[in-house]
Amino acid sequence: IETSGRFLDISGARVSAAAPLGVAGNWLLDPTDLVIGSVEAAGISSALSGGTSVEVRTSDVESEEPGDLTVAEGVEILHSGAADVQLTLSAHRDILIDSGARIAATGTGSLAVDLNAGLEEEGEGQIRLNGATIATNGGSLRLYGQTDPSAGSAKGRCEGSGCSDDYFPGVSIFGSTITTGAGAISIRGDG
Repeated sequence: IETSGRFLDISGARVSAAAPLGVAGNWLLDPTDLVIGSVEAAGISSALSGGTSVEVRTSDVESEEPGDLTVAEGVEILHSGAADVQLTLSAHRDILIDSGARIAATGTGSLAVDLNAGLEEEGEGQIRLNGATIATNGGSLRLYGQTDPSAGSAKGRCEGSGCSDDYFPGVSIFGSTITTGAGAISIRGDG
């Protein structure tokens, strides 16, 4: 299932690609810049809990926006179901998980989480967890870039006239809690 557009409003959306007797499908959302607030998180949580994996992917197509993806402060994306599902957040540039945001498996199923920044081959894009919580209940957690979890890295960059004040590292994790149980953790950052 694909939901595309420069701006998306998924309030009240009910999406299911669950397959109780087979492999669950995927719901793709692909706007330009996106802030996942409580309304968007509720729709994503509902899909995950119903057995549907979700990918949110920003772009910069015909836009002056950089293609950033933010999970807003205090927002919760929760998987309360029994199926093993995956949440993939892919950004043309940066992924920011703000303070108090929580991405968690709260049911019996695992939640694999992929954070993929800087989608272009040589794209710069940072991943920043700032006071966030990620709990996967045995699902893997992968932070990377260029759509390549085994070789791609989230890449740092400088902005403005110099790097002394405006440097953004590839991956930064501040005051955050990451719990995966038996799930593997892979963090790939450069710069």
